[in-house]
Amino acid sequence: MKNFLTYLTELFDRPFSYRALRGGFGRSGQSIFVFEPDKNEKIRVSVELFGEKLYLSFTSNGSLELTGKGNAGRILATVMDILEKFLEHSTPDEITFIAPTDSPARARVYERMVKRYLQGTEYELVKIHRKKIDHLNPDEIWFHISHKDNVF
Repeated sequence: MKNFLTYLTELFDRPFSYRALRGGFGRSGQSIFVFEPDKNEKIRVSVELFGEKLYLSFTSNGSLELTGKGNAGRILATVMDILEKFLEHSTPDEITFIAPTDSPARARVYERMVKRYLQGTEYELVKIHRKKIDHLNPDEIWFHISHKDNVF
């Protein structure tokens, strides 16, 4: 029987197959990648590269909400695989993505995934902060990843 750490490691190393809907790896502007973890779910990953800044976001069936379908680890692994391949073709100074705070556990998983994937790269996680947009919107956690040459 596998221990939990082995299970998680294997889960994160098995991204889903995906395809480019628009743009492609290393291209300026917006690139969109899609994959379907199951027949009723479509994940859309947006990678926007403007100058030296890269913004990453993803939705499930157009929503940021958790689906509860049990594919979270592989979905995150796929998003990180797309980012990793994008970074093989481009070297932005800064990468930013946002996690909703509806689930503190989700933010912790995002942070662990980012730290895991950044090991051995030229990037490091430099800031995580909450930002309340207004009284109608919840706080968000902003992940800022900087190229090591740009860390002050």
